[in-house]
Amino acid sequence: MRKFTVTGETVLFVLKSHSVYIDNINKIHELMYKYCGKGDFILVSCNDNDWWNNTKYYYSDNSDKYVEINNPTLENFGIVITIGGDGTFLKGSKYAYKNKSDILGLFSGTLGFLSENTLDDLLKTSDIMDRVETTSKFVLKIDSDDEYYAFNDIVIKNKLNNHMIEFIININGRSMGKFRGDGVIVSTPMGSTAYNLSMGGPIVDPDSRCSIINCIGLHNLTNRPVIIPNSKKIEIIPIQEFDIFIDGIRVPYNKSEIVLLEADEPLIVKSFSDKTFYDILKEKLRWTK
Repeated sequence: MRKFTVTGETVLFVLKSHSVYIDNINKIHELMYKYCGKGDFILVSCNDNDWWNNTKYYYSDNSDKYVEINNPTLENFGIVITIGGDGTFLKGSKYAYKNKSDILGLFSGTLGFLSENTLDDLLKTSDIMDRVETTSKFVLKIDSDDEYYAFNDIVIKNKLNNHMIEFIININGRSMGKFRGDGVIVSTPMGSTAYNLSMGGPIVDPDSRCSIINCIGLHNLTNRPVIIPNSKKIEIIPIQEFDIFIDGIRVPYNKSEIVLLEADEPLIVKSFSDKTFYDILKEKLRWTK
């Protein structure tokens, strides 16, 4: 285990603008100061009704008071700490990955699979910082001039809403087939419990290195999800005009095909919980213990 330390570095908190989270920031400060020394803090807060677009930033210099700042340059911070559910963790992952920082997720929501850690555990346990483990998570990228990275999934659908789409899938240049349906999900292992799961896809251990291809609503009763190893290239060629959604957000894209590969770098995730991914599955999916 590596000691959890951010002494002298900026900590980036990512959370929704809900009063219960804001109130707990002060308690988290106390723990961070005690175990990690004093540092600067930037809080990334988003409106509950417009989580991805209406973002506000606040800065604190060794105190529990925040001053709003506009268009900050978010770089050179030591770690990203998210407080919330899986959506909050995904947003924090984008900041962490772009900055090549580690991320620690504190779950404080209703349904979530991406973090074993809870906010209550952090506030109640005194030796948390001495037993943090580090793992690396598979990241999917689109092979293009733009930097598009997915931590959960990439979804392709017809640009005309509620219309079916035809698409060809190739694996390492060899045809996997031509399909017609509502679209296709290409999920990471970490995202296997999201859209993929709701569409009948398999649950994959988040420490695996693979992609899951899960076609949506195909006119073919023999269709099944397929797990593709990280060493292979996935190419999807839609026949109609299409939209691409990365982790739930539509992104601009002007090529006629989508080539998906494992990203050069993984997402580095920290955890202090004694719970495993399988403990979370038993709890969230109400499996027999």
